[in-house]
Amino acid sequence: MDVNGKVAVVTGGASGIGQAVARRIAGEGGKVVIFDLNEEAGNAMVAELGADHCVFANVNVVDEASVKSGIEAAVAGFGAIHVCVNCAGIGTRRQNLRKRRPVPPRFMEQGHLHQFDRQLQCAAPLCRSHGEE
Repeated sequence: MDVNGKVAVVTGGASGIGQAVARRIAGEGGKVVIFDLNEEAGNAMVAELGADHCVFANVNVVDEASVKSGIEAAVAGFGAIHVCVNCAGIGTRRQNLRKRRPVPPRFMEQGHLHQFDRQLQCAAPLCRSHGEE
């Protein structure tokens, strides 16, 4: 995929796989909007990639209002969104089992299974207003 000149939202982009994706997109000439809860790490990514290539938005992907706010920040920063890469997540079951606290199935569903739909619903009006399908 050619991301040169494109704007990509990367959920969970302040660390882990999302961070690697954000770096790769920026390295290939794309603009990155990081949706993450870790403000310190998100701002560090902006400093690393440069404010002309990266914007951070403190977004909780399970909260529709938070996602809408992040989309507004993306559009304010770069004028559009062309790509969305979902890397946000919660700790693994193994991490929680060590603490003897398994992740409730509903939390997994909210956090992982529905984040794409939530972002698509929030971004759809933006796509329509820019004449994109």
